[in-house]
Amino acid sequence: MRYFVLDTNVAIDYLGLLPNGSPVTLEKSSVDLTGNCLVIPMAVVKELDRFKTEQSDRGRSAREVLRRLDSLTQDRNDSAEDILNLKALIRPKTCDYSILIMPVDYRISEKIHFKPSKDDMDGQIILTALSVLYTANGLTDGVDVQSIRNSDREKVVLLSNDRGVLVRARTEGLVAMHFRYKIPSPYTGRRDIDVPDDLFERFLKVEKITKDEWCRTLPNEPPLVANEFLIMRPESGIYPDGYTRESFQHIGRFYEATGEILHLKHLDGSFSSEKIKPRNEGQAIFAEALNDPSITAVICTGPAGTGKTFMSTVYALEACQKGKYDCATVIPCDPDNSDKLGALPGDLDAKMDPSVRPHKNAIENYLLMKEKRFAASNAHVSEGDGSTTKPKRSKSVNTEKKPLIKRVQDEAEQHWENWFRNHPVYLARGLSFPGQIVLYDEFQDQSLEQANTLITRKGENSKMVITGDIEQIHAKYLDRDNNGLVYAREILKGSPEVAQVTFTPNEVVRDSLVQFVIDRRSEYYAS
Repeated sequence: MRYFVLDTNVAIDYLGLLPNGSPVTLEKSSVDLTGNCLVIPMAVVKELDRFKTEQSDRGRSAREVLRRLDSLTQDRNDSAEDILNLKALIRPKTCDYSILIMPVDYRISEKIHFKPSKDDMDGQIILTALSVLYTANGLTDGVDVQSIRNSDREKVVLLSNDRGVLVRARTEGLVAMHFRYKIPSPYTGRRDIDVPDDLFERFLKVEKITKDEWCRTLPNEPPLVANEFLIMRPESGIYPDGYTRESFQHIGRFYEATGEILHLKHLDGSFSSEKIKPRNEGQAIFAEALNDPSITAVICTGPAGTGKTFMSTVYALEACQKGKYDCATVIPCDPDNSDKLGALPGDLDAKMDPSVRPHKNAIENYLLMKEKRFAASNAHVSEGDGSTTKPKRSKSVNTEKKPLIKRVQDEAEQHWENWFRNHPVYLARGLSFPGQIVLYDEFQDQSLEQANTLITRKGENSKMVITGDIEQIHAKYLDRDNNGLVYAREILKGSPEVAQVTFTPNEVVRDSLVQFVIDRRSEYYAS
């Protein structure tokens, strides 16, 4: 039997490790718990008890873990000696591994040099793991952990997502590793594929091709997924005369209900009144997903500068103005899981203004774009006297003599007050958003539990837009393989109401320097 000692952060972030009356399934876990023992140090229980009063996701998770531990220990009357000797194992009926809640055995401190203070919770957890290692291997006084065989040391593994704890534990001779759920190669929602020239030309000429035709022509391709976007290229690399990739007619979308691959239908609904068109394939796909009424949830990922926040915010504004939704609700991420809004001055909107500033900035940039396009299309030299006519401003633009940027900021603030509202993450729990478009930005910084809470807030006749970049994670204990964005992509994959959009690094439109940084960053982490 192997003993897996749990750190507090793992207990909080992965509630599924502890049974809750229903069968526990951990096929995607990074460790195999089958037939082994999950050890909960008493230091973890103490930390959970300290967190339980917090009005935050961490506090809620701590309360839930304690509730499950309370349920597991009911009707137990094990002696301290049996517990310390690893004999008081709890064997829940709903999982195939045992559980042991382990107090600190301070006798171990007499055998080793490692003597953490009682206030050092991380040290107490490491000390518990060392105690389990000594007991499991029947080590005697004076035996150094570093001197025992690797096979014996591997009987006890400390699971943590705190790199500091992992380093300290390994320094003391323990086997220590990250705990995570294994996520397969992420589904991107798009497939860039070379197809036979005749299939490519046929797709350009007809309204649709069938799934059967696709499968016959490309028998070795993976199965199609609902709302998957297919970016086709002719195998020869030769495009038909007169065709331009800027028309995006080479992109198809798989409609699972009809078994057909159709052309993009909704590009004209995206900002068309102001002639703001998609600039690349990723933006064309995102525009299609935003504008199609049959898609009620969109997950958009990709590097900074690709237009994720801009497009989702502007779409939300225009959709509300056209009566598609009652309002737009923005729920920004709280990467520190702090919810310390009370420390900031002003009412809730004032406290949250820094968090929603990217969306307000998107509206300002949109209005600036409109102003410049308006001026360019209306200023012209009249025939005869060479005079320049003054452009007519739309009624929505403030005509007071203010600098352009001030005028745009005022109008953007007015749009925000008319159509947008915002909530912090911790106040979203228990709410639903019927008739609204809900924007979740920076979703890579949400924990799995937060992500699950937020994606279940969707109400009737609403649309949910999730955006983020897994390369820019700021939250503790999360990484590019385990975060709210990856969780949402995996959970919602294949739903006929969900479209997933992934921008590639070469689809950055912000500035050439941003493209340079992204390319160089990829080289840096690959080296």
